[in-house]
Amino acid sequence: GYMLGNPLTDYNFDASIVPFVYGMSLISEELYQ
Repeated sequence: GYMLGNPLTDYNFDASIVPFVYGMSLISEELYQ
């Protein structure tokens, strides 16, 4: 994985990127919803 060193991005990018970024608090809760 290359997004912040997250190995899941290579395996399942589309499904993992938003929850991962949200979990890391890099996007606001309002944007996630």
